[in-house]
Amino acid sequence: MSNRSRVIFQQGNSHRRSRLIKTDEDISSLKNYEIIPNGMFGIKAIVKSGSVTINYDTLDFDYCIPFDDDTEPNEAEIVIYNLSDNTINNLKKDAEISVESGYKEDIGIIFKGYIKAVSTAWEDVDKITTVTCTACNRDDIVINISYSAGTKASYILKDLIGKLEMPIDVFKVRRDRTYTDGVTVDGNLREEIKKYAEVCGISVYENNGKIYARFIKDGDNISFNVNEDTGLIGSPEYYTEEINAEDYVEEIAGYKTEMLLQHRITTASIINLSSRSVSGTFRVRKGEHRFSDGQATTYFEAVGNITSHTEKKESGSKGSNSSVSDNGKKVVDYAKKLIGTPYVWGGTTIKGFDCSGFVSYVMLHCGVSSKVTQRATSTVLYNMSTKVSAPSVGDIAYFDNGETKHIGICVGGGKMINAYGPEGKGKVGITSVSSGGNLIGYGRLIE
Repeated sequence: MSNRSRVIFQQGNSHRRSRLIKTDEDISSLKNYEIIPNGMFGIKAIVKSGSVTINYDTLDFDYCIPFDDDTEPNEAEIVIYNLSDNTINNLKKDAEISVESGYKEDIGIIFKGYIKAVSTAWEDVDKITTVTCTACNRDDIVINISYSAGTKASYILKDLIGKLEMPIDVFKVRRDRTYTDGVTVDGNLREEIKKYAEVCGISVYENNGKIYARFIKDGDNISFNVNEDTGLIGSPEYYTEEINAEDYVEEIAGYKTEMLLQHRITTASIINLSSRSVSGTFRVRKGEHRFSDGQATTYFEAVGNITSHTEKKESGSKGSNSSVSDNGKKVVDYAKKLIGTPYVWGGTTIKGFDCSGFVSYVMLHCGVSSKVTQRATSTVLYNMSTKVSAPSVGDIAYFDNGETKHIGICVGGGKMINAYGPEGKGKVGITSVSSGGNLIGYGRLIE
């Protein structure tokens, strides 16, 4: 079709809208795009709140609407151009709001929540109103609850979720744990929900006004194919991630994908993904619906494989107790804050580390008692450690590659965090233990 464009005028106002919306692609028969097409034919978007209905056919607006499977309430942002003062006044804080979007007659709800804030400012000839929305209007709840000995993690989790005062659509734990001692839950409600959800091997999230608590591979099969015929943009990008919760480790592998806006794609949508580089069934974990200047896209991360295992513990060795386990997690949590720090030969500060400088620094600064009292070489660090055959989180792995030695901190799942790579190009990051070379053994520096 020929290129077309339109300049929209505000109803009842003779001032020209400054935003030009191009339409030069007919997506009624979608095809693969290496880049986002410049304008899209037939896009529909509607914002509703109380008595207010804003339709993209008559008024210009943008939005960014995230979705994911974590406990934090998602915040959406809608930017609307040249609203009347009366309409702005009717967008009230805490009022319910929804966004529907799609193409032609195929539209669906992509967000449902509450207005958190409304602000208006002028930019040249445009009056710009920004509406910030949240999926849940109960936030920052602090709790202090005690549970008796013998209580299960699943019971605690469901009790905590109930305090969000939202309907629970799915509650299905994958594993459970019985606490032999009494448990006190003290802190931010959402953080505590996340903690016990990970113990139960699931994620807890909100979607369109309901709570879902289930395994990150469980979802809703929407029987939708993401491919070049339905608007896939470019090639999916492979990624991996690791989740640690008490003694449990989940290793996740999947793909990051972008396509023309698809309202069916949301948290827990089970889809069929097909491209030149990948083909299979995946579960959507998180993403965003984006709409700006007439271009509408959906970005998402989809999970394929998940490997689960329990951390092995060194039985009968000195220090193999719960305090060492807790301290090991503190070591790893601190070490992860330094990810991305450049590799510098002989480096011992946050400006740059080598492998032994990194391990020494972490052990000295993470707030747990260790055998390390000053910077030491890889060999010295290993020699002063208590040798273990099955490493726990926070233990060290030591390698002898001839002229060079190497050391890293175990994070579980056969991986370690370490300073690696050539000077000027290397950094602190998480790699597999097997990438370190000739493994001599594991040691425990935590006392």
